[in-house]
Amino acid sequence: MERIIFTALFSCCLSGLMSGWVTFINLGITDTFLSDWSMAFIKAYPMAFVAAYGLVGSRASVSMCIPSPSYEEPYTSSVDTCIKRLICV
Repeated sequence: MERIIFTALFSCCLSGLMSGWVTFINLGITDTFLSDWSMAFIKAYPMAFVAAYGLVGSRASVSMCIPSPSYEEPYTSSVDTCIKRLICV
């Protein structure tokens, strides 16, 4: 449930910003900007949700494979462990 809520909020913010930016680039600030932006958002949000939900697990697994810059503890994870995480998620 937490993953769905995070994905919904994340995709809402991202699709809102991107649809607003693309609407602004294409049309500029006009009298119908808010209605044009809202239509673009309504069309973009479902795809953004599906894409974010599908990618959120793999991005987390990939980021866990990146070694931390901490010099206190040596990096112990191997490439095999990272590949197993990617396949299992």
